[in-house]
Amino acid sequence: MSTQPRIVLIGATGYTGTLVAGELAGGASPFVLTGRDSSKLGRLARDLGVAETRVVDVTNRGSLRRALRPGDVVINCAGPFTDLGEAVVAACIESGTHYVDTTGEQRFMKRIFDHYDRAARDAGVVVANAMAFEYAIGDCAVAVAAEGLATPLPSVDVTYAWPGGAAASSRGTRRSMLRVLREGGYMYRGGEWRTQAVGAQRRTVRLPDGTSRAALSFPAGETLSVPRHLEVEEVRGWIVAGRYAAAVMPLVSGVLPSLVRLSSPVTERVLRGAPDGPPEEARKASRFTIQVEAAGADGARRAVSVRGQDPYGLTAIIAVHGAMRVLESAGTRSGVLTPAQLLEPAAFLEMLAPYGLTWNEHSPRAA
Repeated sequence: MSTQPRIVLIGATGYTGTLVAGELAGGASPFVLTGRDSSKLGRLARDLGVAETRVVDVTNRGSLRRALRPGDVVINCAGPFTDLGEAVVAACIESGTHYVDTTGEQRFMKRIFDHYDRAARDAGVVVANAMAFEYAIGDCAVAVAAEGLATPLPSVDVTYAWPGGAAASSRGTRRSMLRVLREGGYMYRGGEWRTQAVGAQRRTVRLPDGTSRAALSFPAGETLSVPRHLEVEEVRGWIVAGRYAAAVMPLVSGVLPSLVRLSSPVTERVLRGAPDGPPEEARKASRFTIQVEAAGADGARRAVSVRGQDPYGLTAIIAVHGAMRVLESAGTRSGVLTPAQLLEPAAFLEMLAPYGLTWNEHSPRAA
């Protein structure tokens, strides 16, 4: 049996997992596809022309542990991460296996940061959440924007604009969105994370195309990751919203969790009947902007705007790149790392240029 480190893909037959599997199949590193359904795994392996698969149920500790080897790196695409991800992180640390995932679930990220950093350090393994469109790009863009600014930074704002994002999202992403609406999330202020309902705050942001748009507060992963690598007093996440949502959400944010809970049985039935995700043409056509703004302690301000397309396709590329980065740096770092800590931020953004990503640094524009 080869002892060369492998990439073990968990959740290979899901919407995002299938894209990650395709990216792995185009590379040179040994990898294993895993999932719960042997027939789906078999079809995926035949489609990609790969040989090694393994049936793994992440809710079965023994099944999970048997798939892991010291020195390997897991890419976990099996969500919802809040329900299923912690067991995978724990099993990886116990077995000496590195871990990256594609989560966009802020509460899950906070739990991993809070409870697994010491254990990962002691085991000599890397744990890296959100190696995906959300939130690797934003975390690295903040690091670039903050370079050279006087610290502590009074504020960092991260704004996402994803026109038609809900329509171009996977079933798993929609479930995560509903959970966020139901449970809320965190913003960072004064050295601590504070709970906040989705849409409780509103601001106007000027985007790279020159338009001014309303944006609502939302629990972005950067509010957790940025304070781990920058000295900062406040980090806020925003998402550009339509006119109606921008007007209504701040008024109903306090009762929104109850409304979402009441409608959960209906929305779950709708989700079960929905496709796994958008068709390839719609997926590739989906465009986004991520704009970050950082203020320095001396009053200087810098911004970085990132534009691109195909968030799910980029997620596959980012996840595999992150796993390769972990393997390349094995033994030199450990613990729970943010994307900006694991990667070289500017080089990472440049790496994505062939896939349609563009970015530029500029002074923040008045809205």
